[in-house]
Amino acid sequence: MYNFHPNKPTFNTMPNTVIIGAGPIGLFLAYKLYKAGIRDLVIYDPHANEYTRPGHLINDTVLIIGIKTQTYIQIPRKKGNVSWHIKDVERALYNVVSALKIPIHKKAFVRFNNDPNKKGIVISGSDQIEEIVDCDYVFDCTGSSRRVVHAVNATLPAPVFSLQPLCSKINAKRHLLAYVKISETDLATINTHNSKRTELLESSYFVGMMDKLHSLGWHEFEVPRCYGVAFGPNKACIYVECPDDLRPEQYEVWLKAAISARISNIKEIPVEQLPNSKKHEKKPRLTAFTTDPQELTTYFHSSEQLPTVIPVGDSQIDPHYFLADGIHDGMDRVGALLAHIICVEGKMAGLNVEPYSAELKQLLQAHKERIKEHFQEREEFFTEGLKKAKIHYQKMCDQAPNYSTRLKLGVALKEIEARMTLNEATAELCELASPKDTNSSVLLEGKLRM
Repeated sequence: MYNFHPNKPTFNTMPNTVIIGAGPIGLFLAYKLYKAGIRDLVIYDPHANEYTRPGHLINDTVLIIGIKTQTYIQIPRKKGNVSWHIKDVERALYNVVSALKIPIHKKAFVRFNNDPNKKGIVISGSDQIEEIVDCDYVFDCTGSSRRVVHAVNATLPAPVFSLQPLCSKINAKRHLLAYVKISETDLATINTHNSKRTELLESSYFVGMMDKLHSLGWHEFEVPRCYGVAFGPNKACIYVECPDDLRPEQYEVWLKAAISARISNIKEIPVEQLPNSKKHEKKPRLTAFTTDPQELTTYFHSSEQLPTVIPVGDSQIDPHYFLADGIHDGMDRVGALLAHIICVEGKMAGLNVEPYSAELKQLLQAHKERIKEHFQEREEFFTEGLKKAKIHYQKMCDQAPNYSTRLKLGVALKEIEARMTLNEATAELCELASPKDTNSSVLLEGKLRM
């Protein structure tokens, strides 16, 4: 549903192939379409050429992009064992696409044109003046926001695109990303301990550490994952799992508590936020984000009423930052798309749907399996951690100096035991569950009563 707009849209006859989103995949798609012979092409993104997005890339990403674009990506060389950022690649791809004279406009997708006789979209710039752009094809490269996809569902009588979650259980959905000053030695200490299970600590320290984390909203009885990536001398971005309801004013407190817990408090690691950027006003230093991957079950939509809509990249399926494969996999899927696009006289004329869908399914399945495996490993980590926590809390409960302390520790101990029982029952149910297992729910209920 859309409200009445006081500014009547103006008509703007533009190329019939439109890309919404000038992130790495939108820019890469534009490059590949151009190289495939398609010239009636335009990109819209209100934030084009304003690249400050946080996050790192695995080290061979730049090389892979260079190979795929058959050019040398102009990114300032970094000294030492440091990583590039997503914004580095975005800026480089923007320059590659701009050199091809592909139009990139700082305008936002608003909605579809409601004129049944003219397929197109409505866009607007910072002045809020709307324009109607005639087009036959729209690629949704807006990432997890899926703006075009949601607009399709809002326009048609019944939704044609639907999302489904990749994982039924995610122990830690929220994550904190911090850009900090930190020595190379301290960063190495964090990363070394991140690769190991926390050593068996003194029970008093373990329980105190958990109390601190729980006071900030953490629900697990294991330490959050915490690791960093260097991007300059004594500079790093640090990723930390965090509570779902962590408030912005708690970010720095949580960061320090998580680092201390991660390294078992073997030393004091000073971390300091990087100062605000002098170049970019909106360059976050502490950012919290949610990881709850979903995938589209429909790969495109074509109708007489609307332009053909094709989701690409993260619009198809969400990535996971820890795996750092979103751009890699997204580019592979763009390659599959381009292999089945039909180009006639410089225009996109169609898509061979069946072979494209078959190839896309395989690529999405591989991406999906890696994400599921990651979350399964995290679930096993937290599940195993309950056994260690039970030992510590039981010991401290037995040694409690007074009734109130014993009562508090006893409550935590009961929660740990209840979680262990639930996990065991769930595991048994998964093994037994089948169409023939009519008593599965009874088994689970009985198990939980024990």
